[in-house]
Amino acid sequence: MKEELPILLYQEHATRLIQIPWAIGFALKAVQNREEELRNNETQAPGMAVIDSMLKTVADLHSAQGTSTGLKAPPEQVFVNEIANTLVGGYPATEILLNLGLVMLCTQLELFLNHLIDIILRAEPRRLMDLASEKGLSGREIIELGDYHSVMRRLRDKVIDEIDRAGTREKFEKHYGKRFRLLQPCQIRLSQSYRSVSSNAPENWDLGTLVEVFDQRHEIVHEGALPVRHPDYLQGVGFFFNSIQTLLAINAVMEYGIRLESGISVGLARGFGKLTELPAAYLDEFQKKALQILVSDGGGNSQLGLLAGGAAG
Repeated sequence: MKEELPILLYQEHATRLIQIPWAIGFALKAVQNREEELRNNETQAPGMAVIDSMLKTVADLHSAQGTSTGLKAPPEQVFVNEIANTLVGGYPATEILLNLGLVMLCTQLELFLNHLIDIILRAEPRRLMDLASEKGLSGREIIELGDYHSVMRRLRDKVIDEIDRAGTREKFEKHYGKRFRLLQPCQIRLSQSYRSVSSNAPENWDLGTLVEVFDQRHEIVHEGALPVRHPDYLQGVGFFFNSIQTLLAINAVMEYGIRLESGISVGLARGFGKLTELPAAYLDEFQKKALQILVSDGGGNSQLGLLAGGAAG
């Protein structure tokens, strides 16, 4: 029985990148609606009874302190309202959601990158001879793992971990570029027609921008910063990351003969290819090859014939 090729789950990962900005958009709308309800006193935010009691105590202490120091304290209700707006107002919640969205997008791209390298090494295990030469396993580790598949899995994990620990620029220039031949750094560019996502977007979506986005993720996670202020910027990052995923997936098919999960996935990659600056002829060649791999490997679905017909046309 013929062994099937390992499958790159491009469609699954591309869909997640699309859904993250959508989900954040829905959550932002919910925050806006909730804030409107609170302004109109239609309902009370969860836990507000406890917060009200706490605010009353703080207000009393504030008033007493003002009296003891000779300072004029603001009216109690004004003071309470200011703190309440800080605790339950929509603006801080909006910033939190937007920056959470950026962290999720970066995490999702990293998951795809690790998945892609794992699939390539499964399809081309001989690549481990040069990639993992300095990260081999000891005799004890091999014995403990017990079988061939576990040993190969551990070796792949070592390569993936090495790449994962590298800086953003090093990942794309050294590893995905030189070592795996998946791209040239200059190819990391969002297509001109998609660059002006908004007035808040970077002028150029390129490798430098990618480094900046991951620097922002670091600031959010490790410094508590909230650098993302606009939903359209988050949407732009989603488009940008999808262009990178698509570029890598297409080049993986062309370079290594990697199989995508279905004819739908092939069509999706061909469509999202417009986000990149890859030539139309190259995208057509990719679609033809990807469909041929599906057919020869026994894959495909109800849409395969339709897509194959489109490629032939």
